[in-house]
Amino acid sequence: SMADQMQAIKRRMKSVSSTERITNAMKLVSAAKLKQATNRFDYIRKHLEAEKRLYGQVLRTEEGVPEVYLEPREGETLYLLLTSSKGLCGSYNTSITKAAGQIAEEEKGSCCFAALGTKGKEFCLREGLEMLETEREQMDEMGYEEAYRLSGEVLELYREGRFTSIRVLYASYLNSISHEVKAAPVFPLEAGVQAGDCDLTLMEYEPAGRELFDSLAQEYLALYLYSAIAEATLCEHSARRIAMKNASDSANEMLTELSIYYNRARQAAITSEIIEIIAGSEAQKLRGEAIE
Repeated sequence: SMADQMQAIKRRMKSVSSTERITNAMKLVSAAKLKQATNRFDYIRKHLEAEKRLYGQVLRTEEGVPEVYLEPREGETLYLLLTSSKGLCGSYNTSITKAAGQIAEEEKGSCCFAALGTKGKEFCLREGLEMLETEREQMDEMGYEEAYRLSGEVLELYREGRFTSIRVLYASYLNSISHEVKAAPVFPLEAGVQAGDCDLTLMEYEPAGRELFDSLAQEYLALYLYSAIAEATLCEHSARRIAMKNASDSANEMLTELSIYYNRARQAAITSEIIEIIAGSEAQKLRGEAIE
């Protein structure tokens, strides 16, 4: 009946309206978090640039750099896979896991993933990709100390030859509406870190040699990972803000449509009631005439 139809539309409007309130609130939260994440990323990136300069300087002025950090070798690549632990952020996670899937297909048997983030871990398990078990599973809760400890564990495996290169697979920030997925190589060191103009040849380091490079490599990887985590988190909040904005806009559109349907149904109900009244009064008239 018309009344049932109106009730159904009203229930639907109520449901859409409460969803819109939730998505709108999430949009505002993401916008606030995005601002924090931007400041944090800018701060960490400056430190990483300084670390790169320092590392480059040491590489140019110190003899006996262990070849393991410089020479590309045949073997397995370790990908530190950074995804979020939560959903509702559009195609953010899918774009990263899709890239991981393509890498796994291209480098059959010669790649392994250390998944930092539930979505990435679930993807690796679902697709049966080779995984390195790590203590910490969520990237969004990882502080520098944990990144440093993880870097130490990873570099030990790298020096032993279990892995012959280390890359970070994450979402790199382009602007407030888009990101690109990067598989950034960290070790062996790319030429960018080794090059540069510096004439500080009269430098002495303590401790020198292997010990110096091992500790520098751990610091460099930790800072690189920490910076990538900050950038990935920034992309996540940005993607979630857009996804929630689109959801809120869709809900508003739906509410407009539903209110049109509701008004139509209400008018139809009123019209049918008027028709019933007129028909009733006409019948009464006819009946009165028949009696006379």
